[in-house]
Amino acid sequence: MIVQKMEPKDHSYRVSVSLCTYNGARFLREQLDSIAQQTLLPFELVICDDGSIDDTIDIIEQFCLTAPFEVRLVRNEKNLGVSKNFENAINLCNGQFIALSDQDDVWCPQRIEYQTNILIRDPALDGVFSDAWLIDERSNALNRRLWPQIGFAGKVRQGVHIERELMKVLLKRDVVTGATLMIRSASREFLLPIPENWIHDAWIAWNLVACSGVAATGEPLINYRIHATQQVGVGPESNLKRIPESFQRGRSYYALQIQRFQYLFDHWSALTRDLHPDAARALQGKIKHLTTRANLPERLLPRACKVLSTSPGYFKYSLGIQSMCKDLLIRD
Repeated sequence: MIVQKMEPKDHSYRVSVSLCTYNGARFLREQLDSIAQQTLLPFELVICDDGSIDDTIDIIEQFCLTAPFEVRLVRNEKNLGVSKNFENAINLCNGQFIALSDQDDVWCPQRIEYQTNILIRDPALDGVFSDAWLIDERSNALNRRLWPQIGFAGKVRQGVHIERELMKVLLKRDVVTGATLMIRSASREFLLPIPENWIHDAWIAWNLVACSGVAATGEPLINYRIHATQQVGVGPESNLKRIPESFQRGRSYYALQIQRFQYLFDHWSALTRDLHPDAARALQGKIKHLTTRANLPERLLPRACKVLSTSPGYFKYSLGIQSMCKDLLIRD
């Protein structure tokens, strides 16, 4: 339903904001205000609510009374989950560009304008994502950035057309945060639907590097909130602190990953467009590596021999020594 409608300003390129909510009352108003304070206002704000039972809807309706752009609120009949909710919101957007938004962050004023200019300058790009400042639940700055937190700093320099470099990183870990993404609406033809066994930002990132062009900017364009109740967040601050989390993952995790990446490969196979020449080969290598890890021998000596003989794959498709040690020491 349209809860408030205003005629948009005359923008050559119209930007939609795709915002998903679920019991987000605690932080939502601050995020909505930051969208309304952009140096380039969006053409519309599309909000898909996934069954909130707190004050989320009231906050949205109050915001609509003063919002300087059209706001459309869709209340899902049943809970869809994060990925399917974002799929729904992205599908409903009418602008040429779509900026994805979480309910609990705070955007920097230039976020929309900065990313829009990048996509306007290079029509071959279908997506751009950025670094972010980290804030706590009281909106206090943590004096840290997002990219180092997720193991991305230093891996890929900011710039356009980083598909090849980004693909190498994605083979090891997910580093594209959906809350910082802007995509071209035409890319929906190969980005959607988003499968339920994928987080939306990881799915979008892989399809952008394989099917189109993607840019990264080290300029922090949002304040990314860290708090206990966030649905999807960042991991521990250092690689050392990530080790216990990694060691909790066993065969069931590998089986899930194989399923996910096989689904992605099948998705690419069904597309009629040309893929990045390295994409299919890289994904097949990833699936083969995960299959090896999922079927390591139970006995230590044969397992050690297998891990050592396939060690190059651990550095290309996993976290190197850390992953090798995990497979040597832990079997479940």
